[in-house]
Amino acid sequence: MPFSSGLLRDDGFRSSADGRIAIEARVPWMRSLPWDCVLDITVTLDDEAIPIDALRFTTADGESGSFEELRALDGYWVIGEPLTISWGTVADEPPTDAVVTLAVRILIPYMVLPGGAAARETFTVERRLHRSAAD
Repeated sequence: MPFSSGLLRDDGFRSSADGRIAIEARVPWMRSLPWDCVLDITVTLDDEAIPIDALRFTTADGESGSFEELRALDGYWVIGEPLTISWGTVADEPPTDAVVTLAVRILIPYMVLPGGAAARETFTVERRLHRSAAD
């Protein structure tokens, strides 16, 4: 998918504001999307899936919570604004480097398919990330 290339930031792992392991994602579409149009997000680290209930999501506006709380937000995932995805505990060290796969499934409400259903698309990117120099 052409939009997947910008989905995952290249600048590597870092620590989130609360000290957890974090990556940054950008909206994988050509337009901003309401948060409830983000249907699923999966993260794997060296082929090991991180359970969705272990992930915490922080928007550019500072809203933070579980995936269900993210989807319940009013507002949009705006193009160019980061979504920080974090996991682990404060004691966990970000990996020096690892292969991260990020998949985001979205509903595209203004793209209607034959039969009247809105389009759904999954954008996936896999990239080797390195720990940021700042960490």
